[in-house]
Amino acid sequence: MPDAPTTATSLSLIDWWLVFSAGLWILGLSVVVAAFSYHHWLAKEGNRGLRRQFREPTWSVSFATGMTLVSAGFALGRVVAWWERALWLVMMLSFGWQLAQAASEMKRTRRATGDSDVLDKRPG
Repeated sequence: MPDAPTTATSLSLIDWWLVFSAGLWILGLSVVVAAFSYHHWLAKEGNRGLRRQFREPTWSVSFATGMTLVSAGFALGRVVAWWERALWLVMMLSFGWQLAQAASEMKRTRRATGDSDVLDKRPG
């Protein structure tokens, strides 16, 4: 009768790099969906248009963060061709650049308004 697989053997069957890369894009997509939901709610509560809400620095930071994670997850995952990985890396760098700019704008807005918490912009 063969021995039952040990825990070490079972763990070696898991492709941890794939789990990590898939976790990145899933986390990133969840950030984008949560940001959309929150900003949609803010637009409804404040009787503002969704386009106007999407111009807010908080949306830009949230969306760029999520898309940077999504792009990183796909770039680090199993891609078939080199150009596919290169495309995901370019997208990751692009969204990372947008994130840096949006975070800088949010910081300037915070200083200009004297607001200690830019994220708590509930209408009302």
